Amino acid sequence: MQLADNDLLFFYTDGTVEVENEQTEMFGAERLESLLRTHRDQGVDGLLERIEESVRRFRGAAEPFDDVTIMALRLGRGHTDHRSASA
Repeated sequence: MQLADNDLLFFYTDGTVEVENEQTEMFGAERLESLLRTHRDQGVDGLLERIEESVRRFRGAAEPFDDVTIMALRLGRGHTDHRSASA
C-alpha cells in the first residue's frame, strides 16, 4: 500500500462498531465508513468529534458494554494533525 500526502489513517477498537442502541442494533462498520467518507476532509479533531457524537447519539440510553477507542492520523509534509479518543 502506498500512502500520499493528506491521506488519513483511522484506527478503532471493535467496541466502536459493536456498540448497540436501545433496540440492540449494532452501529456497524458501514455506518462508520459512511461517516469517514462524509467527514474525511475535516481536520482530525472535527472528524473524531463527529464520530464520537454519532456513536453516542446512536447508543442513546443503552448501557455501553465495551470501550470505544478511535484514533486518526493525517499524513503529509507539515501535517501534525493527529488525535485519539476513548470513551
